[in-house]
Amino acid sequence: MRQSVSDEINNYVYPYSGVEIGNPKSPEWIADQLRQMRSALVNPYWTTVGNDRCVIVADDGRNYCLAYSSKLDEYFLLLRKNGSLIDINVYGDAVGCFMAR
Repeated sequence: MRQSVSDEINNYVYPYSGVEIGNPKSPEWIADQLRQMRSALVNPYWTTVGNDRCVIVADDGRNYCLAYSSKLDEYFLLLRKNGSLIDINVYGDAVGCFMAR
């Protein structure tokens, strides 16, 4: 799983079509986010969030973790608060979720 996420980072292309509202993120910001994500990768481990099991694949060391749900076949963002991991309803691809921090 770690290799899969690493491959997603290496192959990431910022999705910008020009019809979005607002300005696109700068190439420097995107590159910095990808560097941060590479450094946040962890050896995947199982945990429970709510009533569901998931795999933690990244931890930014600043209260956010990236998890994968095999039940949903999707990545999602977790917030660490008071020692607990809380699903904050950010779902999608690994890189997009991580950048939503």
